[in-house]
Amino acid sequence: MKNILFRLPLAPFIPKTKASSSPKILLVRDDIIGDLLVPTSAVVKWLKDRQHDVFLVLRREFMPIGRLMLPEDRLIPLDMSAYRSSPRYRWNFLKHIRWLGLTLAIGSTIHSSVNDDIVRSSGAPARYGYQRRSSIEELWKLRRISKVRALPAMRGSIYAHMLEHERHFLSHIFSTPVDTLYPHVRTEKVKPAGMPDKYIHYVADAGNMRRVFPAARLLPILERLAKTHSIPLVLTALKPIPYTHKHCLNLSGRLRLE
Repeated sequence: MKNILFRLPLAPFIPKTKASSSPKILLVRDDIIGDLLVPTSAVVKWLKDRQHDVFLVLRREFMPIGRLMLPEDRLIPLDMSAYRSSPRYRWNFLKHIRWLGLTLAIGSTIHSSVNDDIVRSSGAPARYGYQRRSSIEELWKLRRISKVRALPAMRGSIYAHMLEHERHFLSHIFSTPVDTLYPHVRTEKVKPAGMPDKYIHYVADAGNMRRVFPAARLLPILERLAKTHSIPLVLTALKPIPYTHKHCLNLSGRLRLE
């Protein structure tokens, strides 16, 4: 029932607003922490360096990450569960997006029906994302949602990592060569006690625990790497990991998300 409610086309019934006189760009990212922070911060910096007014849709539980990239009034928290199950919530959320008076909406997350729905319903004259088709071949094609104008196909062999993925998106949307993107967040210059200037950082968590590499197998490899290059190892995780080693600074369970 939830999926049926979520797929009801609300866009034709949502009140529209006049487009803003100044360019407003919406980034729609329902990713989890890593895939949100690294590429999105790079894209936000690239757009802001070009004097664009940037808004960001992100999961509400990751608002602390959003505040590292944009001011609070440029962040739009999304309750993923309510968006999928409550027509009232979805209606009000999309109405708020429409009233921003956007000029461009970008949803660069692959295979995300929520990204696609928000971008498609945003009311922006130009909307970019993945056009969802039945065939696997079509799923990999980036299209302009408003007019379904095909852009070059994106395959895994074109780019080596997520920043290349975003660079490919931007270069075709703005019709300009995009330099290498770098993650960029605003943080206070405060280091935990004992934090070295250069270090190897191992994050022992993942959004899906099936993707977590067993620490007992990986840590010895990282230790050897740290010892070989005389660089300390810093370990972080949501929950404390009982581990001590002379080459390791264990900060697991001791840091906030910020």
